[in-house]
Amino acid sequence: MMNFEKYTNSSKKIINAAQNLALGKKHQKITPMHIFSELLNSNHDLIVKAFEGSDFNQIKNLVQNNLSKELPNGGNGQIFADPKLIQLFENAEKLASEQQDNYVSIDSLLISSIQSDNNIESIIKKVGLNLNKIKSKISEIRKSSKSDNESSDDNFNALEKYTINVTQKAQNRELDPVIGRDEEIRRTIQVLSRRTKNNPILIGDPGVGKTALIEGLAQRIVNKDVPRSLENKVIRILDLGLLLAGAKYRGEFEERLQNVLKEIHKENGNYFIY
Repeated sequence: MMNFEKYTNSSKKIINAAQNLALGKKHQKITPMHIFSELLNSNHDLIVKAFEGSDFNQIKNLVQNNLSKELPNGGNGQIFADPKLIQLFENAEKLASEQQDNYVSIDSLLISSIQSDNNIESIIKKVGLNLNKIKSKISEIRKSSKSDNESSDDNFNALEKYTINVTQKAQNRELDPVIGRDEEIRRTIQVLSRRTKNNPILIGDPGVGKTALIEGLAQRIVNKDVPRSLENKVIRILDLGLLLAGAKYRGEFEERLQNVLKEIHKENGNYFIY
């Protein structure tokens, strides 16, 4: 028996949207294809990344073609759940349990929709994907994160979502050269290299070049112009604007920040956060 309360908010939205889609199209039943369609339409970060590198629009078109073959309900407004849909929910809840998730997240719905309908599996194969590839991408995003509350899947991959990888920008040569900050960068490196009390504080009015100093440090890390203890470290800038954006209820900002800190902790000191 499906326990709707054990689904994340994102998963609940998908299920409700799938029901409305079937009703709107006057279909006889709700199927895994309706769920899959609304997963794609959600543009959720996790779903977009799961299909990264494939033709997203082609997948959507193939899904719409498939949905057009569904039987109408005869105009009586009655609609029922396809047995495959029941199987989808059972698979999703089983998967959540195996992952030690307290809530069924949106990625569990995605995997289970593919497992429950051969037509969905055929669609993803047409764009060069398969279930294992999608599972692998989801695993990269989730890492060891658990779905332990109703908004968990909105905070998977929190580091990527709420911080800017300055080291990556330096590797891609997207940063301007930093001139005249050698002494400040050298002092920052000195503090970071300490075993204790190794958190440098950059003080200055807005616009004096604090971020430029961080960019200069990132460039030195990329160029191996740092002590061995700092080689291969990654600098990320915490974007408070992104952390605050769309935070609708009390505590959501704190929850996002906690997820960022959890992911930093898992990196065993490889990340510097500014």
